Amino acid sequence: MINRELIPETEADELLRLRRELQAAEEAILRLERRNQELEVRLAPPQHWVLQSFEATLRSFAKSLLSSTEKAFFNLLSQAIAKALGVDYVLIADLSDPEHARTLTYYAFGQNLENFSYPLHGSPCALAVTQGSYFLSQGLQEQFPEGDALVTLQAEAYGGIALCDASGRPGGIIAVMHREPFAFPEAVESLLNLVAKPAAAELMRLRSETETALRTRALEQAYAALQDHSLRIEAEIAQRNRELTSEKALIDHIIASMPVGIVYLDRSLVVRWTNAEHIRITGMGPERLINRSVFEIFPALAADHARFEAVLERGEAVRFSGYPLELGPRQIYIDGTVVPIFEEDQTVKGVLLFAMEVSARVENERLQQEQIETLRELDRLKGDFINSASHELRTPLTSITGYAEFLEDEVGGPLSADQRGFVTQIQEGAKRLQRIVDDMLDFARLEAGSFKLVAREADLGLLVQEELAFVQPQAHDAQVTLRTEVPSEPLRVPMDPSRIGQVILNLLGNAIKFTPAGGEVTIALRSERDGVRVEVRDTGIGISEEHLGRLFQKFFQVDPSMTREHGGAGLGLSIAKALIEAHGGRIGVTSQLGKGSTFWFSLPQLSEIDESAHVQE
Repeated sequence: MINRELIPETEADELLRLRRELQAAEEAILRLERRNQELEVRLAPPQHWVLQSFEATLRSFAKSLLSSTEKAFFNLLSQAIAKALGVDYVLIADLSDPEHARTLTYYAFGQNLENFSYPLHGSPCALAVTQGSYFLSQGLQEQFPEGDALVTLQAEAYGGIALCDASGRPGGIIAVMHREPFAFPEAVESLLNLVAKPAAAELMRLRSETETALRTRALEQAYAALQDHSLRIEAEIAQRNRELTSEKALIDHIIASMPVGIVYLDRSLVVRWTNAEHIRITGMGPERLINRSVFEIFPALAADHARFEAVLERGEAVRFSGYPLELGPRQIYIDGTVVPIFEEDQTVKGVLLFAMEVSARVENERLQQEQIETLRELDRLKGDFINSASHELRTPLTSITGYAEFLEDEVGGPLSADQRGFVTQIQEGAKRLQRIVDDMLDFARLEAGSFKLVAREADLGLLVQEELAFVQPQAHDAQVTLRTEVPSEPLRVPMDPSRIGQVILNLLGNAIKFTPAGGEVTIALRSERDGVRVEVRDTGIGISEEHLGRLFQKFFQVDPSMTREHGGAGLGLSIAKALIEAHGGRIGVTSQLGKGSTFWFSLPQLSEIDESAHVQE
């Protein structure tokens, strides 16, 4: 049965029209009965039987039509048509696809068979759809020779009529076929015309119900998807709320644990919020801070009122360091930052004041500065002492050297072998003392900035050979072999020859002093891409890694006992470093304890020499 509540208003009107048409059909049946009575006299018995059958079929169809829908409707309709016309095949098809017909019912050999689809092109149904109807009482296979299905069905006669919607557009078809020619073609055409409208109405209703069901199903699916999406959104919102709550708790914990005081000030610079650390720093509770002007709480900040106003006007952060604040009887120092807080329209809503107490740091800096000033004064006094002492030592040292030479020349009389040995020891001690005095004077000049370089272009290879010859006696006495790796061609470099010679002499002297008897000292000179490099390599005792970084510091001595044995004040390497750097060069060392050391320095071949040298602190 048709569920009338599910039928749209237009379909209900269509059913009402169907009822009227059925009433008209019943009236037509009555007229046919009268016509049948008139024809009984003239028609042969077979024709009389056909009309009776046609009449009985129409009556049966009219009674069952209102109580059947959808498949039952089309099955009953096909059965009624087959019974009324006595044909072999009846099909009612849907034409939703313009290329193929899909059967709604297929009646053959006295029963409804399984539905199927078939192509319209080249079939008699295509003509029925195009023309509105098509009837051929015989010769069907000759008319459609390519219709394999017609051959299979052995169809000889065809009648078909299109089922159209209210606009006249074909939506389906009713067709009958018979394996013999139609005995009554007029009856076939009349019956199909009669049932076409109710069949079309039922087809359109079925389509409407199908579309409605599809739309309903789509809406139900969309609603279910919407519900699922809504549930997911609710779950996400709940999860996000939990995350926000957790994040807020974390932020609150971080703010409470921060070692920085935080104060929020509105545009009037009135305190609206503060954290626990700021309360601890100031020693003031919230009741003394909230809703009060920052300048009222800290009068000393009034002097920086303009800086706070600048933050509000320009929206730029302001920082201050070591700011003193008077808090009653005590004074503290803070590092602070004033940061603007913006509205959505980028106007400044207020400011955040971050403050960290640095009283201990400020006190430490003050003490450190006092220590630095004390050390500078001690350094100055030490320099003055060294300068004064070195100058004072030169006069007696000159006398000692002179009188030692007198004794050596036997001016005071002949010397015994022992006495001559004593004179030699006096001369060696005087030379050692002279070197210390010279280092002290150079150091004093370097510290005072009065040390001057006299630069000119000179052959560095020749200078190396000269200094090597100068230390040859020292190497001979120490039983150390000297070797050279110097190119034969001149290697001219802009430098102060006397000062570079002083550096070479210092490095060679140190190498000889700290190389045991039987060892070797090699001086090598080579040209590099951006200058020249001098290396002094020895097979001596070496230097531990922990001392390498301090070798060029003034007064540093790796082993003071060995220094006392060989002489020196620990100034030679620091002076060498100052001299090399004044030439725009670099100096360094590599060493392995027990295997020897390599001291090196490099000079640029083209450079502007700093004529004033300074010892590095």
